[in-house]
Amino acid sequence: MNNTKLMNRYLGFLAILFIGFSSCQKDVSTDDVAPGKAIVKLNLQQSIVQDDNQVNGSKSSTRSTGTTPVVKDTTMMFGGYMVDVQLVDESIAAARGIQTSTSKSNGGIKAASVVKQNRIEEGVKYRMVAYKENGDFFAQKDYVHGQESVQDSMEIDAGFTYHFIVYSISSKTDAPPAITYEGGVQNFENAKLSGVTQDLMVFVLKNKKISHGTTRLDVIMQHKFSMITTTINMGSMMNGHITNLSNVRFSGTSASADYKFDTNTITYNNQTAGSQTVTWPDLGSGLRTVTSNPTIVINPTSTDRSLVFGRFAMDDEDLTNYTVPAIKVTPGHKYNLILNFRTCTQEVELDKDVLDWFYNESSDQKGAMVEGQFRPNGYVLSKSFNAPYTNYGFTFDFTRLDNAFNMKINGEWMVLDEDEDQIQFQTYDNTANGEGIITRNIEFIDGEEYSDKNGQVNEYGIKTIWDMRGTTANPMIRVSISRSGQISILGSKTDGGELIQLVLKNKARFNPNIKWNRDAANVIEVTQKVSNNTIIQGRGYGKQKVGCPVITR
Repeated sequence: MNNTKLMNRYLGFLAILFIGFSSCQKDVSTDDVAPGKAIVKLNLQQSIVQDDNQVNGSKSSTRSTGTTPVVKDTTMMFGGYMVDVQLVDESIAAARGIQTSTSKSNGGIKAASVVKQNRIEEGVKYRMVAYKENGDFFAQKDYVHGQESVQDSMEIDAGFTYHFIVYSISSKTDAPPAITYEGGVQNFENAKLSGVTQDLMVFVLKNKKISHGTTRLDVIMQHKFSMITTTINMGSMMNGHITNLSNVRFSGTSASADYKFDTNTITYNNQTAGSQTVTWPDLGSGLRTVTSNPTIVINPTSTDRSLVFGRFAMDDEDLTNYTVPAIKVTPGHKYNLILNFRTCTQEVELDKDVLDWFYNESSDQKGAMVEGQFRPNGYVLSKSFNAPYTNYGFTFDFTRLDNAFNMKINGEWMVLDEDEDQIQFQTYDNTANGEGIITRNIEFIDGEEYSDKNGQVNEYGIKTIWDMRGTTANPMIRVSISRSGQISILGSKTDGGELIQLVLKNKARFNPNIKWNRDAANVIEVTQKVSNNTIIQGRGYGKQKVGCPVITR
């Protein structure tokens, strides 16, 4: 071995010693500390996700490499739809730079892991307990993260060796549970937590000698249970919305667990007999993508847990006791469980000119020239046609729009709005040109909206609707009518970009009385008020449902 290699190993060894020392005792100061006493202050840094380096329940042969396979696709049926399932361990995704976007994926289970550290939020409550070298209880102190500088620190006798415990249930409202002692003896070896049901984090430091002065300890706590965040995505070719998620739960888990500090052991109570409820944000009138609140799953390492939906209503399917089986969980890991739903259809296309008109504004900007005739601003243009019966409804894809529209479906207006009478993508004052004040009544699900300034993007980086462009493959607006008459509207924030749910606002609302004929032709009328340049371009097509290919790898 050459001298360079020896020197590198020596320097590496010194670095490890330095890190190990600094991680436990950042610095010691003797300022303003009474003789024979020591002040222990905590630097609560991060929580840590544990490392088991497993892929789908088996040990990986290669540790954290960019080429190690971490995907095993899983595809299931949901009524007449396909669902591609992913279980993504956040730690491996972060370490390898894996894209965990929930909006575009082909599915699969990802379950490999390495260490990942997370900032602990300010306001989280935690507790420190000190024991003497012989194990006897010495002192206890509660803290609130972010307020340590204004809280009293723990004072102990200097010159002795101690064992320290720091623990939390990751709550800003609930204090950490009380430690109980086996046999009633307050000793470190007997210290345990009983019946824990929340996100337990623990740090244990044994045999630490404390000198006179102020000792600062860096604390990194480890999560002891699994945490799963569930996301449901509807594919852009699907109709409707997610309208009901009831009694959703991870089944076959433990209701609670006991934890012993000295041996770092977990005892799971009522294994496989319990369940953890999954909670969701308000679905309102329906969402296309929804993400649950994080769910704590108390369970030993397993590959056979299940996610059960008591009721799951989406599009025109309404199922009970729908189950996603074979979910891997490892204690101390955070996962994203992603359910990507999709459907496959065959198009029944209409004539090419159904969505195709382009009328330039008149020279005085009071209206537009339509087929050689002047039509004033506010004049309603319309085009009617028969849409054939299809078993999965109808879709309109817009490649250009300036700057509003509405439709009648079998005699019923698609959108009702007493002020605008149509879906309006712009807010502007066109009083000088005889149209009055126009107010936008649609926005993206996240509250972002299209720009109002010609040729300029707004604070969200989005152009005006009339500056936006789409293609046949990647439209800028998609309007879908489900087989039950439910309407969904998607839009892109960039030219040819991903389609995102749009929602109505102000007085605008979808008409609940729309009916889609399943055994006869449907009459559709597309309308648009003249407003200077007046443009609709795109195509309309019926959707006939067909079987989807199963994705395999």
